[in-house]
Amino acid sequence: MRRSRLAAVALLSVVAGAGQAVVPVGALAAPHDPSTGNAPRTALRANGARPASGTVVLSTAQSRFDAGINNSGWWSDGTDNYDENDNFFVGDLRDEHRDFFTFDASSLPKHVVSATLRVNTALVSNLSGDEVLRLWDVSTDAATLNQNDGQNEGIFADLGSGRLYGEYRVGAASSGQQLSLELDKAALRDLKHAAKHAPGGFFSIGGSLLNGGQDTYLFGNSGELVVELVVRTRSTGASGSN
Repeated sequence: MRRSRLAAVALLSVVAGAGQAVVPVGALAAPHDPSTGNAPRTALRANGARPASGTVVLSTAQSRFDAGINNSGWWSDGTDNYDENDNFFVGDLRDEHRDFFTFDASSLPKHVVSATLRVNTALVSNLSGDEVLRLWDVSTDAATLNQNDGQNEGIFADLGSGRLYGEYRVGAASSGQQLSLELDKAALRDLKHAAKHAPGGFFSIGGSLLNGGQDTYLFGNSGELVVELVVRTRSTGASGSN
């Protein structure tokens, strides 16, 4: 299930966080199935630079639905998954996989200026230079989304459709690289709405990979890695509207 390539695609901001070493490919011991294998906790970290003042850092390790399992994962159109797998694999491995990230936004202040998804590529495979990562809104409620057992065609479709939060060229990405993906205004509106109105204040993001061939993927062996949503805010006394 693939979508035609758009003519205009936003450039990817690939940023190594301050003090964040890029992990060489050889440091990633790939299990037989990178969509379920866990990366060693000491090998990769999703944490980058310290947040600046006026920012709130949300993470997939906060308010977990299952003890010890991050609020991340994938759904496929042909491969069964299991709930304990928080690997956020995206791309092709026999079947297409689409990933998701869920954040507890209930503590966010009203005035949100920007939001950036901060994620490590973990293991990448067969990138040709044309691949585009798309981030989407998610209408599936967070609890159901994170109960990712088996297959579900509706959830799989949801993770690759709806309101687009951003497009990012990732064809030049390497394994173990830190990515900073700034979300668009539609995402900011949905984030603020979820903080006040979604059950539990949870906000989810879906992901799909465009222009990838067979066995082309990002985020292999990403189990146990924490993904962050860095939200910049302003005080209610600041001038202007949000």
